[in-house]
Formats: sequence, structure tokens, C-alpha cells
Amino acid sequence: MNKAEVIEALSRKVTILKKKDIEAVLEAYYETVTETLSTGEAIAIKGLGTFSVRERKATTARNPQTGNPIKVPARKVVKFTPALNLKKAVDK
Repeated sequence: MNKAEVIEALSRKVTILKKKDIEAVLEAYYETVTETLSTGEAIAIKGLGTFSVRERKATTARNPQTGNPIKVPARKVVKFTPALNLKKAVDK
């Protein structure tokens, strides 16, 4: 499902808002999540799950074509932990 399909699905469920209003809310949500995670703070949405930032250590990997070692720098990644309700819904 892409962004346009999400907006379409939401517009069928939330009939009091126009599609452009739903798109504006969705954009504001994306911006808020991005800003919050960029500060290192976690976001917990009841019934959906938790977005958090994790630190990955620097490692050494191998180039699959040549077999030469490659240094992979440390970095931060976004982790999503689904809520129990979401896990159960997906596992049906």
C-alpha cells in the first residue's frame, strides 16, 4: 500500500475530512515522527507499536564479489516493535 492508497483508505473511513486534509495530517505525522526519532526519543502508539532508535556498532563485512573486507561504520537505525494486538492481527 502506497501513500495515495493509504489516503484513499482513510478517506473512506473518515468521511468528515477531505482527502487533502487527510494528506496534510499524514504529512504532519511523518514530520513529527521524523523529528522525534532524530532526537533519539521513542514513539509509542498504543495498539500499533513502538518506534525507537538503536545504535549499531561498527563492524567488518566482506565484499561478496571480491571477498575483501569492508569497514561498516557505526550508525543509528530505526527499530519498530509491534504491539501485541498488531502481532495477533497479522498472525491470523
